[in-house]
Amino acid sequence: MKNNNVLVLGSSGQVSNALQDLDHKIKNTKEFIFLSRNELDLSFNIKDKFNSITDQYKPCLVINTMAYTQVDKAEDEKKIAMQVNGYSMHYISYVCGIKKIPLFHLSTDYVFDGVKSDEWLPSDNLNPLGIYGLSKLFGEELIKSNVLKFNTKALILRVSWIFSNKGKNFVKTILKVSQKNQEIKIVNDQIGGPTSAKSIAKCLLDITDHAVKNSHPLYGDSEGFPWGIYHFQGKPKVSWFEFGEEIIYQAMISGLINKSVKTIPISTDKYPTPCKRPLNSCLNCESTYSNLGLNMPLWQEDLKFIINDPFLLS
Repeated sequence: MKNNNVLVLGSSGQVSNALQDLDHKIKNTKEFIFLSRNELDLSFNIKDKFNSITDQYKPCLVINTMAYTQVDKAEDEKKIAMQVNGYSMHYISYVCGIKKIPLFHLSTDYVFDGVKSDEWLPSDNLNPLGIYGLSKLFGEELIKSNVLKFNTKALILRVSWIFSNKGKNFVKTILKVSQKNQEIKIVNDQIGGPTSAKSIAKCLLDITDHAVKNSHPLYGDSEGFPWGIYHFQGKPKVSWFEFGEEIIYQAMISGLINKSVKTIPISTDKYPTPCKRPLNSCLNCESTYSNLGLNMPLWQEDLKFIINDPFLLS
């Protein structure tokens, strides 16, 4: 009998938490096992450790949600960022390759430089602006190298502007700042698609069975699963300023904010950060729909769900 264990690397991040929430609510044929950082710390050489873990659980699929995500801090912590987001992906994909375990891996819009005026295609040239993006790109390249070496299967899903009711993210920051201040300044010349962790988790769950069976999400067993690199992002595209205004608007309707807050649009050069951000983070998701059958989520609807969480700011 085939093992139905799905091994999720990460237990406390936004997407991992969303996966845990949905795993309890959605009837699924798989047993999801979530590994914490204490059980698998990607800041070390984890090849032998990960090999032992896969021997123990014998997963039919590995989903990696672990990452070093401190974008600005990475500029001073290049070594650990490259280890967690880069070298550790070699160890993970190597073990998965040797044992023929399919792999899902989350990447980022930061692999692009943001200078393109149109949406970014999965096949577009990659040119990260900072260490974080460079480390994520390094991880992608190492996974692809092992996929070719072992003729194994991997899906890399690039996501952007993740928000949820857990952890640190733009939604929670805007709410906390709005409760304390009469006016806030928000960058208006960076555009992208806010994406809820819940939608990302649902996306992964929707294709899990197909990936394990190596069957096509749209055409079934007549074709194999379309492995490769895909984009997943909420719609419609907006600026951080427009996203912030919607957060405040919904929070006022729900009673989470009970005073008027003035929002002031500013340009990126008025809000300098250690790591330069891509101005255009709009990801083209057409292949995600045509190959995986996944629709892009409406981020306003996901935002309403999060705003109405009574524990949002606890």
